[in-house]
Amino acid sequence: MKASSLNVLPNDWFSILDGIETAVIADVLDEFNISCRLIDNAIQPITSSFKLVGKAACATLKPKQSGLEANPIYDDFSAVDAMAGPGIVIVLATGPAQDGAVLGEFMTREFQRRGAAGVVTDGMIRDTTAIESLCFPAYSRGTSPLNGARRMAIESIGKDVEFPSREGGAFLIQDGDIIVGDKDGIIVIPLSMAGSVIRAAQAYGSVEAQIVCAMNKGMSRIQALKTHNRSASVQPFRPK
Repeated sequence: MKASSLNVLPNDWFSILDGIETAVIADVLDEFNISCRLIDNAIQPITSSFKLVGKAACATLKPKQSGLEANPIYDDFSAVDAMAGPGIVIVLATGPAQDGAVLGEFMTREFQRRGAAGVVTDGMIRDTTAIESLCFPAYSRGTSPLNGARRMAIESIGKDVEFPSREGGAFLIQDGDIIVGDKDGIIVIPLSMAGSVIRAAQAYGSVEAQIVCAMNKGMSRIQALKTHNRSASVQPFRPK
């Protein structure tokens, strides 16, 4: 099945990606000869049972200049609440400002109430037992019981954020980029190439299903890979 034979509309992206593993997307990006935008493996889900698929909405947080705030004004974070919406993945970049949790139970409940798809942060989260019970996909660098609202402020919303890459260094995530996360990791697909990647991933995944079927019938792995060429299903990427 050729990728060009598939008509994938933006309205279908999330439902299609929900059934595609990050490993397939990574292979497709390799076929396109595009550096895989894979978030650092130090950023892990609180549970591996939740698939994450959605469109990025980005914010950067920074330490409060006044230091620890004894009585935080929680309305300061209302702009983060407002980022949430159906199919949105809240992306919270903290960089070195990791003195407190940027996500807890109450923010999670608010994000979920607004229909958000999940959260990815290079900072800390807390109330992990409650978040897990809510079946809300949340990826973080770690956990902390400390209240981030007392220690951190919003630096920017809607601007590019820098996230650590598993390949070393960092890369930028923009509002609207497509985020897919599972047990293997989190891949960020630039919005400009999302349609091409998804079409190719569908085709690639279809061929992989043929390989599995052939092996189930007794064919060796090498013979199945030679018989069903995954690379042939992916047409070269041509930026628009």
